Amino acid sequence: MRKKLLTVALAATMAVAGVFSAFAAETKIENKELAADSYEEMANPLKGKNAEKVTISYTINWNADAPKNGWDGVFSFFDASTNARVSFQTAPYLCYNAKDATGTEDWIDLKADAWCSTNCEAGKDYTFTYVITKDGVTVSCDGTKIDDFKEVGKGDAFTGFQEILDAFNTYPTLTVGVGTAKSSFWNTEPCKISITIDDGVAGGTATPDDKKDETSTQAPTTAPAGNKDNVTPSKTGDTAAVAVIAIAALGAAVAVIASKKKVTE
Repeated sequence: MRKKLLTVALAATMAVAGVFSAFAAETKIENKELAADSYEEMANPLKGKNAEKVTISYTINWNADAPKNGWDGVFSFFDASTNARVSFQTAPYLCYNAKDATGTEDWIDLKADAWCSTNCEAGKDYTFTYVITKDGVTVSCDGTKIDDFKEVGKGDAFTGFQEILDAFNTYPTLTVGVGTAKSSFWNTEPCKISITIDDGVAGGTATPDDKKDETSTQAPTTAPAGNKDNVTPSKTGDTAAVAVIAIAALGAAVAVIASKKKVTE
């Protein structure tokens, strides 16, 4: 009987620990109010994950006075030591800018030009989801794929989308807001935004509905040229952590009971 009780306690603890591990892949940043100069830094939650598939979704509600031109940014994965970044603008628009080992400018731009200005209204929520793998990047809005999202330019040094995954894995900082051309080429889009980042390593990909002054290394496509508070990402794993502790305590209690039972026997 004692052996059975210990087995049940161990199995329950391991099961909930597995739930915790799955949730740990997801980072949520909720209801951030961004102005044109907003810029907040946090540790990059993708650093060191070696993710082969990254899903990033954000729900945006543009302010009435937002330019809504598609160039202004909302967040960026950033390495201040080299000014390299993977920045996300609202067109939707992804910019990757770095330098290769020889110092050659290394970049690619992907976007659906003017899509948001044509299809989205200020004051309403829209959820954009990017899925990034070594084979490419796809984007959807409210569950519908944006077929117009495509490559619009790249540098000769760019070797493939694995470079973007490598950037996620190595850049130390995530900025929410991009400041006044601080971790992107342009300013921050005035809006309210919630962001979900899933590295696909432990918990699979999330599918809702279906980031320092620098000198530009390579201007993407023609567009107008273009504080710092710590922010802690909320983790859905927090709830699972409480569950793990509770189950661990239950397991310990069962073990004690089993031990006492053996003594009395």
